[in-house]
Amino acid sequence: MNLTLETQTVLLLCGRLGDDNHNQPLSLSEYNALSGWLNERDMKPSELLEISTIGKYAELPVSGITPDRLQDLLNRGGELALSVESWLSSGFWIISREDDAYPDRAIETLERKAPLLLFGAGDQNLLNTPGIAVVGSRNIDQDGEEFAFQFGESCARNELTIISGGARGSDSWTMRGALENGGEVIGVLAGDLARNSAVPELRDMLETGRLTMITLRKPDTPFSVGGAMERNKMIYGLAQAAVIVSSEENKGGTWAGADENHRHWRVPLFVRDADIPGNRSMIRMGWGSEFPNAALENPTILLEKTAEQIDYGQQESIFD
Repeated sequence: MNLTLETQTVLLLCGRLGDDNHNQPLSLSEYNALSGWLNERDMKPSELLEISTIGKYAELPVSGITPDRLQDLLNRGGELALSVESWLSSGFWIISREDDAYPDRAIETLERKAPLLLFGAGDQNLLNTPGIAVVGSRNIDQDGEEFAFQFGESCARNELTIISGGARGSDSWTMRGALENGGEVIGVLAGDLARNSAVPELRDMLETGRLTMITLRKPDTPFSVGGAMERNKMIYGLAQAAVIVSSEENKGGTWAGADENHRHWRVPLFVRDADIPGNRSMIRMGWGSEFPNAALENPTILLEKTAEQIDYGQQESIFD
């Protein structure tokens, strides 16, 4: 699979390519500022690669982006070629926010906060299928495991894609429930895409098109807490609704993601009604509504209401 010219340009401007000594790649906010500058001139990012446009750089800086910095980043063609050859030969694909293949729902939900680059393995088409995000704590009790597995199974039966983070506990039990019953799953990883995609069990599901794994960082980037927090927005961004199995109060990625969703994204959120302090607090603070018991058998009912209509209350291995 070849990269589009637009994605090549975004990689040059924003990607970390090897151990080069070039200028600091553009941040998301800097790229957004540059994108606005380009839109004002009816230009695509790839046009920055054309010699005829270099004279326009004199109109910079925009948000600290100087002509010299821009040109230095665009001159990393050698590093880009080596990195891309390695990634593509290993079976990974790369899409940017400038591509038609980028999931529309993520752009609609996250707007200018949508990640610039997605690295993935598996069927890209899954990114645009109807889906529900399921997240939760790593350490859950048997009731939580049974709930997560059954919900994944129900989503498979109703042809809804599960979107989750691939961590042990809530994530993995839900993903298992879907995959073991013929369903489809998107795993949004905090790192270790290369390692996870090499696991034989997962490789088989990637090749049959039932599992797609994506990350916001290079495939060989290891798991990190920062990456785990960063992926939250993409999990919510791909989903039509979200379900929380279990959450610790005031700590952890599940809590942080629900907080951010409430403040920014407003994806309809449903919280399992259980005697768990974190879950009860989320409902009490209006971050989400109680998960309706009927949705455990028929998850499509979670898609029937928009965020405004909901009555809110007052990377290790995927299967480790």
